[in-house]
Amino acid sequence: MSGQAIAASSLTDVARDWGYACGVSEAGPAVGDVATDALLARGLLATRQLSSGLRLCACDLTTLSGNRRTGTFTRSLNIMLVLDGMAQHYLVDGRAPLTVGCGEAMAVAVSDSLSLTEVLKAGDRTRSLVLQVHEDDAADPELAEALHRRLARTRCAPLAFSRRAGQLAHALFQPDAAGVVGRLRVESCALELLALALEDEPEESGPVHPRDRARLLAVRDHLLAHLDADHRLGDLARMAGMSPSSFKVKFAAVLGQPVFHFLREHRLERARTGLREEGWSVAQAAFHVGYRHPANFTTAFRRRFGVSPTAARPAGAADA
Repeated sequence: MSGQAIAASSLTDVARDWGYACGVSEAGPAVGDVATDALLARGLLATRQLSSGLRLCACDLTTLSGNRRTGTFTRSLNIMLVLDGMAQHYLVDGRAPLTVGCGEAMAVAVSDSLSLTEVLKAGDRTRSLVLQVHEDDAADPELAEALHRRLARTRCAPLAFSRRAGQLAHALFQPDAAGVVGRLRVESCALELLALALEDEPEESGPVHPRDRARLLAVRDHLLAHLDADHRLGDLARMAGMSPSSFKVKFAAVLGQPVFHFLREHRLERARTGLREEGWSVAQAAFHVGYRHPANFTTAFRRRFGVSPTAARPAGAADA
């Protein structure tokens, strides 16, 4: 098909803007990263940031060069629709298979973190939509609360989208899908899909045994005492004497937040205190609360507090 050439950098740019990590490597046994200017596909790759806080990406791509893509998602609700062409096959966290067939949709609720790996070969063609929303970006407080409940645990579930949602999705690829009419179509499609996904809300977890509660509170204290450490889910689960899946559900039930959401909140609060009251530079704040890349810290800080870390410092303070 005709259309723009899509380089590896185009995919990583979208990932960065959407707040997740994307790695692109050669398909097959080779594991080397693909060069950022390598052409991977041709066609349409268009993203929209909607006024409601949702993001939507429309793709109609034919693969030019076989490649393996891994996206590592943080806490968010993601909806994937395959409208035409090849089914999309993924490995969830490198193990469990996940397939979204043509004419199907999948809602992927990520409570803490989740990786999806897809292998494509030359000639593969798919027309698809991806919708993503973070609870912190939701403009409506009730929507943010509904998302908070929906993200209580990580779950990949088929989404039976309506005929209306399918018609709206297909309309986004029509030549006249521009201007105010196109914008309204995008908003309508995104909100329709989001409403369907929120209707399919998982059940709340059951009561937590006092012994498990005590272990979880010990993990909490460990996290607060080591905000700068590189915490991993498996290590924290072992500390609590639980499986990773059980630990994630029970931590959220006891502390009111998923574990890495809890960690992020306290890291950013500690950083703000350091910036305001202890003379930390932005780089020092990022380091002291576990961010190895100041740019990632700045993005997270701005998303949480609505200002940059530099603006949070006292007037006249200079970075070291």
